[in-house]
Amino acid sequence: MKHCAFSRRPCRFIRHALASFGLVFAFCFLLNVAVADEGSVLPETAVVSNPNPQDRLNLREQPTETAASLGKYYNGVAVQVDQDLQNGWVHVNIGNGEGIARGYMSAQYLAFGQAAQTVVSAIPQYQSTSSRWSLRALPNDSGTELPIRYASGMQIELLGFTDEWWHVRVGDYTGYIRHNPAAFKQVSGSYYDGYRTGVVNNPNPSDRLNLRVQPNANAASLGKYYNGCVVALLSDESDGWIRVRIGNLEGYMQARYLLLNAGIDSVASAMPTVTVRNASGTGLNLRENPSKDSAALGLYPNGTSVQVLGLSENWYHVQVDGKTGFMISSGFSDRLSYSSSGASSSAGNSSSSANNGSSSKENTGWNGPTGTHQTAEWPLVIDDYLAVVNNPKATDRLHLRAAASEKSASLGKYYNGVRVVIDGPVDGEWTKVMVGNLEGYMKTEYLVVSGEGKPYPASAMPVMTVNNPNSEQCVDLYAGQSQESEFLGVYDNGTSVILMGFNATWAHVIVDGKVGFMLAKYLK
Repeated sequence: MKHCAFSRRPCRFIRHALASFGLVFAFCFLLNVAVADEGSVLPETAVVSNPNPQDRLNLREQPTETAASLGKYYNGVAVQVDQDLQNGWVHVNIGNGEGIARGYMSAQYLAFGQAAQTVVSAIPQYQSTSSRWSLRALPNDSGTELPIRYASGMQIELLGFTDEWWHVRVGDYTGYIRHNPAAFKQVSGSYYDGYRTGVVNNPNPSDRLNLRVQPNANAASLGKYYNGCVVALLSDESDGWIRVRIGNLEGYMQARYLLLNAGIDSVASAMPTVTVRNASGTGLNLRENPSKDSAALGLYPNGTSVQVLGLSENWYHVQVDGKTGFMISSGFSDRLSYSSSGASSSAGNSSSSANNGSSSKENTGWNGPTGTHQTAEWPLVIDDYLAVVNNPKATDRLHLRAAASEKSASLGKYYNGVRVVIDGPVDGEWTKVMVGNLEGYMKTEYLVVSGEGKPYPASAMPVMTVNNPNSEQCVDLYAGQSQESEFLGVYDNGTSVILMGFNATWAHVIVDGKVGFMLAKYLK
């Protein structure tokens, strides 16, 4: 009996314990439901859905707009939502396997449920052109290399990117690859996909911004680009310049005329739309590069409208049918002016009718001072090997040519008495020289080279006066023939300057011991 009584007590204890456990379980279940209602667990798939499909959605380190970005992701990218913070933000995972990105996204730019099925993908497609790349689980070089076979021709989807890494899908794997444009050919998408962007933003929307061969305002221009044109940023800013790409054309632009890391439509577009009107054919080829020998990207019939991003002397850089390329300017009824004053102007590319190697075309624009002016002798000390402009006819001016040819563009016409620094041999028809910081060629016969024992000619350089019709504004001095170039100073009306030379737009002057350029229309 004792044993029986003893054996019944554990039974009663177990029954009470089970009852208590049931209450605890019920309480925990209700607590979990309450927490779930507050949004802590939400295993759900959503799709990136920006109203502007050209924009990219940031994956943030924390659920705030000011938090660091872990990457920018394209419309159509699927994300796994595992936490809804109920404040407009969700925590998401992007990718699969080891190559997953985790962070926070703004829920307003995600599509859920049925809405997700209607999002049009903007995910760019690439194709590998070599096997010299690797897919890693993390965006760093020490991250685990994922076990795929790297080969040329592999298809790659660009899900998102940071400044240095692309988050991609390759077959069944997602992971990270370093930016390496040489290893991948773009199959679909925009030329700036995978990169930070800038937007051309001239204070004067009628100006165009030069794309330069080198980060120098006097370097050759590859083209002039309109406000609203998007550029891919290939470098950080250095000394006021950034390396950029437009289409497949790379060069340098001044950072101060770019709106950096802004929305695609953040600057009002000044990019014109023109119509193909090829009088000698049925249409125009879109070329990969500005050359008739370049690969054709398509033939577009007369009547096709194209958007002009920028232009050079003979080519329009355009977008049409989702493609970016070049069309020859002579094939359009809408002839856009290449030369103009302002921030992007490549002044000095027109020819003039002056002697000493001129072309037969008359110069348009400013053609030098009129009336009577005092002349000034050369005021600056030059220690380099130099020559002096010496026209037999003192009233003529000597062309500075872009190349050693009379048919080459004139960079300006220079007066007797101007000192030029010799930058090449002086025993040929042409001599390479520097005038200030402007480089070009002058005919050797019209130069007196120092050390040859010949007398220097009397100066014919006129003294002119700063004269801005708007008396409340001054006139700027620039290092180059562009308002983009280095700013050297500002001068009031009435300031005297020595005119060394000029072209249709710019006056090359000496003022206050400095050599630079002023807009010629502000001198009298």
